[in-house]
Amino acid sequence: MKRLLLAIAILVILTLTGYLLLQEETPEQSLVAESETITADETAQMVAGPVLRKEAETYISEITSGKKAQIDVKTADDFVAGDQSISLSSGQEIEITTPAELIADEGLSPDAPVTLVREQEQIEIKTPAQILAEAGGNLDSKVKILEAGQIRELTVGELLEKYPESSKSSVSVVKQVEQFEVTTVKEILDDQSTDKNKPIKIIKKPYKLKSTTVDELLMGETDVTDASVFYVKNVGRDDKQGIWGIVHNSLVRNFASGIAIRRHEEIKKYQVAIPVDADERLANHSSSFLGRMISDKTSKSYVYNYENGKMGRNPDLIYPGQEIVIISFTPEELAEIYQHFVARSGL
Repeated sequence: MKRLLLAIAILVILTLTGYLLLQEETPEQSLVAESETITADETAQMVAGPVLRKEAETYISEITSGKKAQIDVKTADDFVAGDQSISLSSGQEIEITTPAELIADEGLSPDAPVTLVREQEQIEIKTPAQILAEAGGNLDSKVKILEAGQIRELTVGELLEKYPESSKSSVSVVKQVEQFEVTTVKEILDDQSTDKNKPIKIIKKPYKLKSTTVDELLMGETDVTDASVFYVKNVGRDDKQGIWGIVHNSLVRNFASGIAIRRHEEIKKYQVAIPVDADERLANHSSSFLGRMISDKTSKSYVYNYENGKMGRNPDLIYPGQEIVIISFTPEELAEIYQHFVARSGL
């Protein structure tokens, strides 16, 4: 009888021990189940490490640096700093004519003020690193240089083969610049150095270059720091998806265009492929990484109408040919986009 009771006691103890062990395993099983529901977006973010972060910073620096001295409001499509100069004058005001046609124009008197637009080549001394930055990292971009008294046109990639990015070499870059000279029809005709039948560029009214900066446009609207990055885009007829479409297309296009990045001892051109449907909802109906960011940027967007000089916030309607959209990014946000999609693609 004692042996039977002992056997029953042992069986009870074993049963309780098994039950307790099962309870201890349950939380682990739950954690595994939860980890399996982590989205590809979250997994990609966990993959990004310090090296990829540094590379992302380089990529964003290349995208936002080396812009033109001034961008035209009519063709704006750039990532820029807050102090970027934006021309508010229309390039369509410039006409091509000849001095002979000017004097024959009955709407112009000999003393009528006009602006003569002269084009000339200008030499700028640059380092290879500066040239690469101004090309936005595009190794196929063309650049003219003065070498041994001769003007040569090379791609940025070819130039870097001759002058490595890391070198301190100075390169004489040849650039075409426009100069504006206020004059009169009579003075143009009296200029003995001017061929009366040679085409010239003029503006038939008193010309005053009007320009502004993103800082000035957003004055009083939002805080702008030295680190702020803005995407500025002229609204065109193809922007049928509104501001959401403008933000989406700008990110896909700019990151897909590719820039040169140094990996180890080599400089190669890398492209970050952002799927066109990356802003769509995920299979579990939650918002995607890109969708959340575009939604945030759209709601905080600014629209400046350069025809009437008015600034607005995230309007329901945008008007092609008279407005620019201004979207604010931080360098960290752009770097996060880079890290996210590079990690996913395994670039």
